[in-house]
Amino acid sequence: MKNERKILNPGLLLLLVFFFAFNIFNISVSAEGAGNSTTPITYTVWFNSNGQSVYGYMSYLQCEVGKEYQLPKCELTKNAYRFTGWNTSADGTGTAFADEATFKDLTTEKYGRVTLYAQWEVDYSSCPHSGFIDGSYVTTHLEITKEATSTEWGEYQKKCDFCGAALETKEIHPYDTYQVVTSDGTVEEVCGWFDSEYSQEVFRQLNQYRSENGLNTLSYNYSLEYASNIRAVECYVYFSHTRPDGTRWNTVTSQWTNGGENLASGYQTPSDVMVGWKNSPSHNRNMLYGLNEGEVPYKGISVGCLHVMRFIDGIPWSEVLTWTQHFTFYEADPNEETVIPQPEEGRNVSDVEAFVTRLYNIALDREPDEAGLRDWSDSLLSGEKNAVNIVQGFFGSAEYNNKGKSNGEKVTDCYRAMLGREPDAGGYENWVSLLDAGMTMESIYAGFVGSPEFVNLCNSYGINAGTYTVTQPRDMNAGITKFVSRCYTKVLGRQYDDAGLNDWCNSINNDKSRENIMYVATNGFFHSQEFMNKNLDDTEFVKVLYRAFLDREYDEPGLNDWVSQLNAGKSRDEVMAGFAYSQEFSNIMADYGL
Repeated sequence: MKNERKILNPGLLLLLVFFFAFNIFNISVSAEGAGNSTTPITYTVWFNSNGQSVYGYMSYLQCEVGKEYQLPKCELTKNAYRFTGWNTSADGTGTAFADEATFKDLTTEKYGRVTLYAQWEVDYSSCPHSGFIDGSYVTTHLEITKEATSTEWGEYQKKCDFCGAALETKEIHPYDTYQVVTSDGTVEEVCGWFDSEYSQEVFRQLNQYRSENGLNTLSYNYSLEYASNIRAVECYVYFSHTRPDGTRWNTVTSQWTNGGENLASGYQTPSDVMVGWKNSPSHNRNMLYGLNEGEVPYKGISVGCLHVMRFIDGIPWSEVLTWTQHFTFYEADPNEETVIPQPEEGRNVSDVEAFVTRLYNIALDREPDEAGLRDWSDSLLSGEKNAVNIVQGFFGSAEYNNKGKSNGEKVTDCYRAMLGREPDAGGYENWVSLLDAGMTMESIYAGFVGSPEFVNLCNSYGINAGTYTVTQPRDMNAGITKFVSRCYTKVLGRQYDDAGLNDWCNSINNDKSRENIMYVATNGFFHSQEFMNKNLDDTEFVKVLYRAFLDREYDEPGLNDWVSQLNAGKSRDEVMAGFAYSQEFSNIMADYGL
């Protein structure tokens, strides 16, 4: 039988080749597609508070590409600002989103990261007029809205420097300016007003006192009241029975040829000054003259009362009352004129020198030297410096710093110098803890300068308390400084250095977002060359994490678990993130106001 070779049809062969190629291609595509369908692309959305003095916290969102989400309701607040939405750019030029808006696919990059920045609009109507706005403490100022004259009341207002709102309105009593000549020819001006009602009340109480002691009542010398008031003006300049020009007190008017004079200063009411005079033997003798055998009783009296007004930049900051009593053996002649000289302008320095002297005593524990007393006093009188500047000058001097005082002693000195008292237990403990954490005495100056105690103390010396703005980042926010100082102790195992503390505090002061604070606590310290040079093994590394982020020593099971995760291939940064995002560390941050 003859062998036959069968030849395959060429068309059929081509069809078979195409069939097999198509199926192989399909298998490949299907396999690839199946792999993609089981591996979703994920990304995270972070929320940035976008500014300083923002309160609250927003947790990040974990999202998948292809799915729709809703933004959480904004939990952030900012003094004097209204939240208007989110934006992909801090300056608002990117894509905007309303609060609780829906979104999808903010990025398609695998493991991508998108930051949404809070957008804020100034809302003056919600200004708290205190606390911090945009990282700066809200201040106020006093502004005269109507000038006072000798016959018309004036007015000034306390206004918020941020929103301009008037927070308080006070009246300025009508007043006159009186000029007093001194023995060396210089002249001083005294501003104030005479109080006839108080003069009459002193007169009433005096006669009651004399009657209670069996003495005659006195008649009131109305024509001499103004002469008594002039002595009240003069006694503010020079508290003595000798007048500022060197002559005796009774030369103001020819009707005071003989008799008696009582003076007082600083008493706020007629009752107060009467008690003061009664407690002084010489003054009490004048009021009861005629009680002792051989004494001829007085017949007439006039009383002076001056409300001395002390001004700083045109604002009446304080008031001191001066008082006089003038006794005569006869009733006054109502037709007799009182001679009142009116010289030129001058200045009083005694109160200022007293303020400076007490700082020498408190800060330097010595009496002032003549040149130093003159220089400090002149700088206050000229307006070159205010009271808080002088306090800083003493406590910042080499002489004070060379004393090597403890933080507790420094706090006590500040209380004595600025508040005029010993520290209370709570205040003392708080300020010492702040100095221990790295803040300087500048923070105390700034804390005390606006207090009523310091202002009243300065008013009593007739000087301007002033204002104080801290210059170092570590003095700007107590919570931030304590937090950074803690990082040095817990992570690096040492006390802060001044430059480093200021640097990290400045970083957080400029961006108080949780994201930035976490960066400082993790990358800033744990990735520092100083920490890397410790060459800690995994066990010691985890122990530091416990101290830094949980504020406690490790527990054995927890330590073993974290170390085993490191041994299994987890990076140190991944393990550190587990600690950093724990509720315990969030609580620690909250304790520092972060």
